[in-house]
Amino acid sequence: QAPEVRSNCVRVYYEAGYHVDLPVYRRVVTSTIFGEQTHYELAASSGWKRSDARDVTDWYEEERSKSADGQQVRRLNRDLKKYARSRHSWRAGILSGFGISVLVLERFQQDDREDRALYDTMVAIRDRLDWDLEVAHPVTPGDYITSGADDARARSFREKLSDAIDALQPLFKADCTREEALNCWDKVFATTFFGERLENEQRASMTAPAIIGSAALLTSTSGAADAVDSAGGGRSA
Repeated sequence: QAPEVRSNCVRVYYEAGYHVDLPVYRRVVTSTIFGEQTHYELAASSGWKRSDARDVTDWYEEERSKSADGQQVRRLNRDLKKYARSRHSWRAGILSGFGISVLVLERFQQDDREDRALYDTMVAIRDRLDWDLEVAHPVTPGDYITSGADDARARSFREKLSDAIDALQPLFKADCTREEALNCWDKVFATTFFGERLENEQRASMTAPAIIGSAALLTSTSGAADAVDSAGGGRSA
């Protein structure tokens, strides 16, 4: 399918079934008493708006560096973006990756356990969207990533987070087995990755005593999640 020129981007379609929206900028040079000055404007549905992609990058890196664990922020951001696009039918109607990044930085829940941090951050973002679906643009005052107080894409992301949170409830049972926990994560991410890793570990354990920890699995895959015993019983995110 040929690229589609839209009012605020160029949408490029890929054979794998996904698309990427490429923002369109223009450089504006104005003459002043101090000489020529240059700024950038972003194409938007309502016209051109002053914006610079480098400002967004600088904002993200600054906020990430101020968090309790900047590397974990980056990993959880990737995890939640992957979750939001884990089903093809979701992709056209769910919050943008930029919007997800803003919410992750806003509601990040640090934990030494990667899986627990992911679960707690999911809950924190869902709860935030319960009372406010609007997501402000972090570097353009007065602009919003979402459209109105009842943005359909933000509402969809909130609903999908609620689905994931519900699917992960068995993790908190005192008698939850590792296999059950891994099945929960397979269900959330619509994958067979965790179940297959468990089978591989079980085969490997016949010849080697060491088994990879599940929280470490989540860290290493950065986009999927595993589970191990949580404090107080059960298995956690």
